[in-house]
Amino acid sequence: MNSRNILQPRYVIATTIVVLLLMLPSVVSAQRVAPHAFLGSATVNGSPAADGTVVAALVDGQQVVAKPVTGGSYPVLLVDPSGESFDGKMVTFTIGGIAADQTFIWRMGEVTYLDLTATPVIGSPASTPTPTPTPAPVLVPGPQGDAGPSGQQGLQGVQGAAGPPGSGGPAGPAGSAGPAGVAGPSGSQGLTGPDGDSGADGSSLVGTLALIFAGLAFLGTFGGMVWRRLVEYP
Repeated sequence: MNSRNILQPRYVIATTIVVLLLMLPSVVSAQRVAPHAFLGSATVNGSPAADGTVVAALVDGQQVVAKPVTGGSYPVLLVDPSGESFDGKMVTFTIGGIAADQTFIWRMGEVTYLDLTATPVIGSPASTPTPTPTPAPVLVPGPQGDAGPSGQQGLQGVQGAAGPPGSGGPAGPAGSAGPAGVAGPSGSQGLTGPDGDSGADGSSLVGTLALIFAGLAFLGTFGGMVWRRLVEYP
């Protein structure tokens, strides 16, 4: 480990965390054994691991701690033995389920800046940590309880849409005749009708008699006038 690694901020942060854990009496009494802290870069197949790729630390093949990669580096991994010592045991690492090339001997209270590299094996899928199944709770049905009290009446629902129009009913009986209305004004004079047909000719005998009587009347009148002139002539 060179001076450059020791002065890096990540290394200083990890060292500070371990020192604080040792200084807190409540934490020391609870853990008893200080963890071994690891941090550094993570590379897969020659390229920085993508953000979110999980880096895990294992002891005796059991995962102890795991955290995601950010900016090509993994954060501080506290390999905590949880009450027992891992002293002298080998710590192995995986990057996204792929075994890293680096390993390290666990030592209590140390901080190690360790760059991890991993190369996937072509033709075989990368192994991923198998999650521990959570046992499903067993539900035992109990006896049926008494019916609860009736709830309050709910609010009135929204009025529904209008239904389709119904079929027409039968025609009703005819009503009685109403009173006569007021006489309207006289209408305008109608158009002149066509001329009537000519009457039939009268009898020729009647015409002749009328003509004779008219001639006799004229002669009587004219003759009387002449007679008076003759009588009155001196």
